[in-house]
Amino acid sequence: MSEELKPVVLCVDDEPQVLSGLTLLLRRQFEVLSADSGSKALTILDARRDVQVIISDMRMPGMDGAAFLKQARAKLPDAQRILLTGHADLDSAVTAINEGQIFRFLIKPCPQEMLLETLQAALTQYRLINAERILLGDTLNGTIKVLVDVLAMASPKVFGYASRIKQLAGELAQRILPQYRWALEMTAMLSPLGAISLPDEVVDKAYGGQPLGLGEKRMVEKAAMLTESLLAHIPRLDLTRAILARLQDENASMAPFQLSKEEATSVVRHGADILRVALDFDELDASAYSPIEILGKLKARPGRYDPSVLLALEDVCNQGYVGREVHSVSLANLRPGMIIVADVKATNGTLLIARGFEVTASLLQRLNNLRPGTVVEPIRVRGGMDLN
Repeated sequence: MSEELKPVVLCVDDEPQVLSGLTLLLRRQFEVLSADSGSKALTILDARRDVQVIISDMRMPGMDGAAFLKQARAKLPDAQRILLTGHADLDSAVTAINEGQIFRFLIKPCPQEMLLETLQAALTQYRLINAERILLGDTLNGTIKVLVDVLAMASPKVFGYASRIKQLAGELAQRILPQYRWALEMTAMLSPLGAISLPDEVVDKAYGGQPLGLGEKRMVEKAAMLTESLLAHIPRLDLTRAILARLQDENASMAPFQLSKEEATSVVRHGADILRVALDFDELDASAYSPIEILGKLKARPGRYDPSVLLALEDVCNQGYVGREVHSVSLANLRPGMIIVADVKATNGTLLIARGFEVTASLLQRLNNLRPGTVVEPIRVRGGMDLN
């Protein structure tokens, strides 16, 4: 079996001879990583996200096996965890099972055949979990794409707004939560989904930076509730729903899928802070302020924003995020990936594409179905660069 195709196993034990024995036994079938302490093993897990099985001794100085496996689960929840323990450690093994959710524990000394059979069973479990995740992930992505496409057709202005929030939230997340950028961009695109229930005149005001009346504000609040209702029926959107809930109420609490409590709290808090800045930036941007002027106005609202997000916004503005090269193209030269920077209208004044809209293949097909001369040209765009 070639080295790059071997499953990756991490062995953790404070006795060098035990690590050597495990490496010798497993190296023909597995890529074997080893560490003589829990802290060193955690460092390895930070660097090697492809570890599939973890084998740990129970009794180790500093950090025992139960404590290590609990932290290992938080870092790599899919990696299967096996605990090696002596008869005297059974009480501790129960703790490891409850807190580290180990796949199996083995009593030392463990026969080689039993250890190898357990490793193969752990690998099978790992592969089943990932196969399910891929299937659910593809289903989820397809569902989200349908929802976003429906939003684009039902309300170009709201879709353009969502696209602008996605772009800025993605840039901010890249500087604060790079591993969760995908989650912030997805949340931004889904956040105004309930706006399909709003009358056109309310949409124009709510997503065009205009003040709302009391009744209109209530409509927008109900639209947010509709968004939550729609998303609640889609599995695996716990993180998106938690971020949106905190954006509405800082005391809201939800448990995102497969995150430790500490990590969930951090991701949801920062995610809501990032979206709050992106939303308020877009509202001021509609009033024709420059990015630097908007930054100054946001800084003048003490206590509303996380300082780290404002620092990230300052970096985004200094790097010319909003001021990337803009040019004019004809409808025939419009390409997927370009960003619309000025509303595109029909010759009768109907809004066809709102600013901020990222051109997609489905949009091009829709535009090409219009009668020639329907679209006002040229079209102002930024890109074809990849903003992800």
